[in-house]
Amino acid sequence: MHEIEPSQSDFNPYDHEPLRSIQRPLQYKLAKYGINASPEEAHFLFTQKIVHDAKLYLQQDLSKHGIEVSPDEAVAIYGLHTIHLMMESTGIADPQEAMQRIALDNLSEPFDLGE
Repeated sequence: MHEIEPSQSDFNPYDHEPLRSIQRPLQYKLAKYGINASPEEAHFLFTQKIVHDAKLYLQQDLSKHGIEVSPDEAVAIYGLHTIHLMMESTGIADPQEAMQRIALDNLSEPFDLGE
């Protein structure tokens, strides 16, 4: 029986092909703009863009209500708002306990934000 030596890798390149097939179009899109990146770097950059765009959306939404904050502050405000809604819906005053209750109870039912 053949044992794997510590110096041998058990990395299987075929395990990562589905991910690469998603990353390559992102890489090509960047290349159109003259940005040379590996498939993994392209994936990372597009993920960062999605996060950045989401933060800007939350910031703009708060701005519509007259609340001027940075994108990171907007994320924090929405996070606190979500925790507050969880506390209200469970009737539990402790934020950690309310989040645990939501996470562990009624996993088959979607969480209703009550809006």
